[in-house]
Amino acid sequence: MAEPGKIAVIDVDGSLLCGNSLKMLLFRTLSCQMRKGRWMAMFSLCIEMLKRILHVSSHVRLKEHICNAALAVMTDADFVALTAAMMAKVRPSVRRIINHWIADGGSVVIASAGMRFCLKDMVAQMGLRYLAATEMNPDGTIGNEVRSVAKLKAVISLASSENLGEIGLVLTDHIDDLPLLSLPGIRRVLVYPSRRLRRALETLSLSYEIIN
Repeated sequence: MAEPGKIAVIDVDGSLLCGNSLKMLLFRTLSCQMRKGRWMAMFSLCIEMLKRILHVSSHVRLKEHICNAALAVMTDADFVALTAAMMAKVRPSVRRIINHWIADGGSVVIASAGMRFCLKDMVAQMGLRYLAATEMNPDGTIGNEVRSVAKLKAVISLASSENLGEIGLVLTDHIDDLPLLSLPGIRRVLVYPSRRLRRALETLSLSYEIIN
C-alpha cells in the first residue's frame, strides 16, 4: 500500500520490462537497416558490437552508436512498433504494483539508464507522467547515464521540481540501484534478484520482497 504523497521508483530493464530496451532498439535498428539496404551502416554497427564483445570499446560507446544508428534509420512508424513491442513486455506483476500505488495516492517515477527518446512513448501509453532517463546530447553523444548514484540524484531532483514528496518504494533487479535501495524506511521490491543483490541488502540489514 502506498503512503499518499510518496513516490514509487520503478526501474525499466529487467524490472518493469521482461527484457532490455537497448537490445530491443538494437534489433529494431538492424531490421530497419536490412530492410532499407543500409549495408555499410549495418556493418559499422556490427563492428561496434564486436568491439564491445572483445572489451576494446565501452558500453557507452556502443550505446551511442546504437542510438545514432536508430535515429538515422527508424521512422515514426518504426518507433510506434518499438513502443508496442515494449508494452507487450511489461510485467503484469509490476503493472499491478504501479496501479495500486497510484490508486492509493502515490506518484510513480520510471527511472532508467535507458534512453529517454526510446522510453518516453511507452511511459506515456502507461498513463504515467514522470520519467528519469539518459539523454542524448545535440552532438550525438550520451550524457551521464541515469545509473546508480546518478539515478538517485535524478529522481530526487525530479521529485523536488515536481513537488512529488519522498521516495516510498523502489522496484528493481539491479545492484546498480543500491543507492536507492539503501534509503531508510522504504519498501524494496526486487524482480528476480541476483544472489549478489540479495546478499548486499542482507549485509546492510535491509528488508526486501521478491516478485516475478
